[in-house]
Formats: sequence, C-alpha cells, structure tokens
Amino acid sequence: MEYIGYSFEEPKKQTHKGKETGKWLPIELIFDNDDDFNKATSKVEKIFHGYDGDGKAIISIYQDSSIKYIVDLIHVTYDTYANSIKLFPKYCERTKN
Repeated sequence: MEYIGYSFEEPKKQTHKGKETGKWLPIELIFDNDDDFNKATSKVEKIFHGYDGDGKAIISIYQDSSIKYIVDLIHVTYDTYANSIKLFPKYCERTKN
C-alpha cells in the first residue's frame, strides 16, 4: 500500500434523493508541480500493475494531514495539464490514528 497524496475533501458516498447509494464519489488529488504528479502517477501504476500491487492506496486530507484513508481503487484517470489524478474507489476506510 502506497501513500499517493492529499485530497481537499474527505471521501463521501453518492446520494440520490437524500439517501446514500452505496457508491463512492471520485476523489481528486491535485499536485503543485510535474515532479510530484509524476511520482504519484508512478505509485499508482505500481498499485495496479506492480508485483505486489493490491489496488489499495493511502490518501490524506489537506486541512488535517493526520486524517488518512485507505482507498480500494477500481479505476484511475490522469489529467496531465492540471497535474491531477482522479481516483474511483470501490471502498474507503478512515484509518485509526
């Protein structure tokens, strides 16, 4: 499991008519520069395609870096112009500090 970066918002579930659907909303990670973005992209590739890749990553929350989540990923997209990675989680769990 690799630490990828931080999100501005905590992971949350999708709602429909006021009720949770059980699906998680995408989580966007934004990086300040190309080097940090490239390092995170490399970590994500290892998570999916590496020898010990288990599809799980760790993210933190920008406002409070002590808040961390384990994210079980289904899919990931990359935006090379904005230096951002969008994570599509199957499951998220807040870690105990």
